[in-house]
Amino acid sequence: MSSPFRPAAAGRLGNNDVAKRLTLLRLGRIGGVLQFIDANLHRPDLDLALLMQQFRMSRAHLYRMFAGDGGVRAVIRDRRLNAAYRQLLSHQGKTGSITSIAHRLGFSSSNQFLRAFREQFGVTPSEVRHEGMSIGERGLQAHLRKVKR
Repeated sequence: MSSPFRPAAAGRLGNNDVAKRLTLLRLGRIGGVLQFIDANLHRPDLDLALLMQQFRMSRAHLYRMFAGDGGVRAVIRDRRLNAAYRQLLSHQGKTGSITSIAHRLGFSSSNQFLRAFREQFGVTPSEVRHEGMSIGERGLQAHLRKVKR
């Protein structure tokens, strides 16, 4: 007798195969949500409610999905900060104000951005911009890996 909670193919595939497929499915869903977040970092309304609407997922499901990363809000904030860091190191970050980068990435105030940036990376956006001018594009990826440890 088959259980309504067990996939029909489970008998043929074995428990390891089913677990692998479920893991791949979850990773695909997480990847889709992360791609959406990255494509919409500029939106001030990028939040849990927007993700619930876009992906037709419950609040609880999204919370569980990102629990290991500190939650949905933390994931959005961290991805915005990482994008700001990359922009500050790149050619794009050498022009325009740091405030404009913060607003372009959905931060509501430059003070909020500055505090979060300093907390995340231990340096100010100005220091990163200055460092970006000296390390160039080739050292960008190596530098980001070092900072994120």
